[in-house]
Amino acid sequence: MILKKKVKLSCIVLTWNSISYIESCLASIDQLKSIVDLELLVVDNGSTDGTIDKLVDLQTFASYNVEIISLSRNLGTTVTRNMAI
Repeated sequence: MILKKKVKLSCIVLTWNSISYIESCLASIDQLKSIVDLELLVVDNGSTDGTIDKLVDLQTFASYNVEIISLSRNLGTTVTRNMAI
């Protein structure tokens, strides 16, 4: 079955010191944009390993359509997930 209209999908990724895998995570999600209308939000819980810089680079140079929410400290999964929602 071929969809006539793209389905809308919001993806929320929570990070904390995730520099080693955030690029592959976003790349796998980005593949969906050919079949869905994709909204991607990343909430960073106060990473200190360069995750935010990596996200900004990916947003700028890899053209990922990602909204970055950067927090100054780790608020846990429930709070940050609800912030993105």
